[in-house]
Amino acid sequence: KTKTKLIQSFMALAPKFLCQVLGNRDALITLEFYYDYACPYSKRSFDRIVKEVFPYFEENHPGKLQIIFKNQIQGWHPSSIYMHESSLAMVQMKPDSFYEFSQILFDHQEEFFDSKTDNKTRNQIYDEISELASQIEGVDKEEFKGYLTLNDQGYNKVYIDMKYVIKIGRQNSIHVSPTVLVNGLIDNNISSSWSLEQYVEHLSPILD
Repeated sequence: KTKTKLIQSFMALAPKFLCQVLGNRDALITLEFYYDYACPYSKRSFDRIVKEVFPYFEENHPGKLQIIFKNQIQGWHPSSIYMHESSLAMVQMKPDSFYEFSQILFDHQEEFFDSKTDNKTRNQIYDEISELASQIEGVDKEEFKGYLTLNDQGYNKVYIDMKYVIKIGRQNSIHVSPTVLVNGLIDNNISSSWSLEQYVEHLSPILD
């Protein structure tokens, strides 16, 4: 049973994206969150999970819960694309800082709302996001921006990864952000407004 669970966990995520896993990869409960960095509901959910739910389970049920972050690009918000590109740049450049950078992106998401960026160029937005990335120890702004800047063919270094994460969402018919999967199944009962207590009540039967 344990071996099967481990294999299922790895099958759900390409090896290069293992930095998007938080917690024990052989956990009894796997929560996958399809998040959009430009979505206020995703931010609310992410904050609750990272700051409250995951720490609670680590303290009270150590090793029983893993979190998987899935990129859910909502293309009708142009800056959503650039924010997700930057998170995938961090996956390539400094994978251990993925969650730290995701927190930074969510904390600054209002700066990238459509109303704040409608008069900015793509490169200006890349520059602002790269400045945020440089807050992380060991991340050079210009080096980071190099992952995002387009080459002569019109591609950047995260182009292939962007196509991959978009295909994953489409393949699994994910539309809303956030969408939550519990052990591989979409759970529409879970809301971005849920409290820690609601998560504990909902997930406790799986621990029995």
